[in-house]
Amino acid sequence: MRTRIMRSIISTLSVLVLASGVFAQPLEPCYHTLDELYDFIFQLQTDFPQFVKVDSIGHSRGEMLNHQFPVYAVKISDNVQTFEDEPVNLIIAHIHAEEVAGLEATIKFMQKLVTNQEPYRTIRNQTQVYIVPTMNPDGLEVISLGLDKTWRKNGYIPPELHSDSCIVIQGVGVIRVALT
Repeated sequence: MRTRIMRSIISTLSVLVLASGVFAQPLEPCYHTLDELYDFIFQLQTDFPQFVKVDSIGHSRGEMLNHQFPVYAVKISDNVQTFEDEPVNLIIAHIHAEEVAGLEATIKFMQKLVTNQEPYRTIRNQTQVYIVPTMNPDGLEVISLGLDKTWRKNGYIPPELHSDSCIVIQGVGVIRVALT
């Protein structure tokens, strides 16, 4: 009986060790890291200043990584310096840390909006497009560094958990923070 229990425990621990190796890998190189995202949006602004304007709209809480990351909004329009009487589109590309496909699709969309291809030129000329590439820079950094590929939260640690030494998982879902 003891042997069977010990084998079960060892088997379970082996699976957990193997699984932790899978979760601790960084993002595949085809995905943008936080630094690459920031480089991309500022290069887009440099290359197309007539269409692209980047503004800081705040910072992450940054408590988990001990660093506050800026949250940027990118405006793309034919008259980027002026708020015009045109329809406004808001795109929030990345909320949950491990869900990077929306971020990648939005990066491609931003690249197309600054070209003269149709229908992107019409969208740029007849609307104002505001894009927040990531609302969760903490989470993107966690998965970019390979700390946890399945991380969904941000880096905020609620005050009621600061004194609890038994807390293993930190962070709060970004949607829950936005709604409180």
